[in-house]
Amino acid sequence: VPVGEFWLGQKKDLVRTATSLAHLYNRPFAAAESFSAFRENGRWTLTPRQLKAETDSAWIRGINRLTVHSYVHQPYTNCVPGVSLGFFGSQFNRNLPWWDEGLAWSRYVARGQALLTAGFPLADVLIFRDETNAMGVPDVPTLNAAGFDYDYAGSEIVAGLFADGGETRFDGAPHGYRLFQLGGRETHWTLVTLRRVRDLLEGGACVAGLPPRESPSLADDENAVRALVAEIWGEADEGVVRSVGRGHLAVTDDPVRALSLLGVPSPFIASSPLVAISRQVGGERLWFVSNPSGGPVHATAEFAVGANVRSAELWDAMDGSRRRAEVQPSASGRARVAIDLPPHGSIFVVFSTASSDADIAARSDPQLVSEIFRGASRQYN
Repeated sequence: VPVGEFWLGQKKDLVRTATSLAHLYNRPFAAAESFSAFRENGRWTLTPRQLKAETDSAWIRGINRLTVHSYVHQPYTNCVPGVSLGFFGSQFNRNLPWWDEGLAWSRYVARGQALLTAGFPLADVLIFRDETNAMGVPDVPTLNAAGFDYDYAGSEIVAGLFADGGETRFDGAPHGYRLFQLGGRETHWTLVTLRRVRDLLEGGACVAGLPPRESPSLADDENAVRALVAEIWGEADEGVVRSVGRGHLAVTDDPVRALSLLGVPSPFIASSPLVAISRQVGGERLWFVSNPSGGPVHATAEFAVGANVRSAELWDAMDGSRRRAEVQPSASGRARVAIDLPPHGSIFVVFSTASSDADIAARSDPQLVSEIFRGASRQYN
């Protein structure tokens, strides 16, 4: 199980590394040491409301197995708040003042993670950050805000990439990526990576990135690097789309701009601040929609779903409820659904080819999202 970590109130974040590995190697779980904290963010001050907001943020980034940091054994009944792991951690243990009431949050996590381990995730962009810095990978909030999800690749992954049907794929991954992004303003790429980029483009994939100045490897032939850079980028200016082989190269270091230049439509469109990720579960498309803001949101969201989708339901992991949602077609061919969320609220939107409650009830495939959701409710209620 790939495992990352995230800290409360800190920019230190190793979540995307774990989730990307899980997605690319088709692993069902992506775990994280969760809610780690220093003194100023711990000390028994956390509330279930804060934990839910942090939980939703981790889920949006691909985590579906939370490992709480930390539950310290409390052997004494006459001492509170009791034993701690120094000043580290969120002090999640039976001496919390809201311990009994906190069962609602535990149930929320159980239901939500049951859904988020069903099927497989659908990400749009694969980012190769660089070959000169191994210290984690940053979040790209502009991609989430634009409705796209993304993963990161390392050198080992890049070496196994291939183009298929206009997408960039990795052998074993359950889906392809609509864009392969050479990350940031990195100016050094090895000859091996440049050859892979050329092969992807010749195979019909979409790639974005700026031309490098040189290779970081002393083993590479400088003349060969310059020749390959000229073959791929030519004299194209930044902000231009260049045809290479059967593929297309967007000359930019900004993945959102690249997607726009290449005409790749967003799978999720909604008024800010809503963000979403999606999963494919059999013939059903599941979306997790989160409101990370401190204010309520009343919006109409547009979802890219299959042409055969005929209905949608809103599933609330807070209480296990399901309700029918009205689906309206949009001019762009997406499904339009009204989303109303409280501050830091979230909802699962499940699209189906079924057209009525009777149709849904008649389907007994244990892999259906509905069965998984009901099973989680029974187990943890």
